[in-house]
Amino acid sequence: MRLFFFKLRHAIIDKSKFWVKRMKIIGHRGASYNAPENTIASAKLAFENRADGIEIDIRMTGNNKIVVFHDENTSRLSSKSRKIATNTLEQLKTIDIGEWKGPQWKGTHIATLEEMLAEIPPKKKTLIEFKCDIGAIGELKKLLDVFNRNQDIAIVSFDLRTLKLAKQKIPEVDLYWIHDLPELDSYLTDWIIDKSLKEGIKGLMFSESTIDEDIIQAAQEVSLDVYSWTINSAVVARQFAKWGLNGIITDRPGWLRNQLKLTISM
Repeated sequence: MRLFFFKLRHAIIDKSKFWVKRMKIIGHRGASYNAPENTIASAKLAFENRADGIEIDIRMTGNNKIVVFHDENTSRLSSKSRKIATNTLEQLKTIDIGEWKGPQWKGTHIATLEEMLAEIPPKKKTLIEFKCDIGAIGELKKLLDVFNRNQDIAIVSFDLRTLKLAKQKIPEVDLYWIHDLPELDSYLTDWIIDKSLKEGIKGLMFSESTIDEDIIQAAQEVSLDVYSWTINSAVVARQFAKWGLNGIITDRPGWLRNQLKLTISM
């Protein structure tokens, strides 16, 4: 009997190791806990910290250039307040968006999506959250026609209309549908899954507070990937790994990787 429980305990641990190894760790706006978010410096740090990929945000400038930036204006990340949509790339490039994070980041500037994608290592995952007007899909297609050949790129959005147009214009790129809801019942979950399958969506992204094991299993039963954000707790990450989550999006990819490594070494 003692031998039986010993074998059972080790079987559970081994299965836990499999879950942890399988789950991708994606840097939220790069390694944004330590470096200025959505910058090339942040992306490079994430990959130095062995992230499986990064999640970034894109917006369109006043002269129709796609840049990597989350907010509508620069006020949160700099001493200047400039709207992304009404300023040219050249004007936005003069703004320092790194010094607020620390003196070592002084001189960090907004990157174009083209500049960012050029820094992504082959086969690493890039989740591009689309925050532009829908008309920017055409400009995005031009870039992805070049970079999607040797990279694992996906477009993510809260807006289903945007994803549907992206499917028409850039059919070779994976699509992820984001949901940030207070809670999900079985009816709403089924509707989201059915709609995703009809529209050719590859995966779903849910906030940490929304997701549970039932949602993950229901989506994966029909081959939909499931990701969650923003996970900065090792306890939560381990639980999600046990539930079979495909990937987590975190501000601290290196730190979280090391914490999960402790689980594997048990």
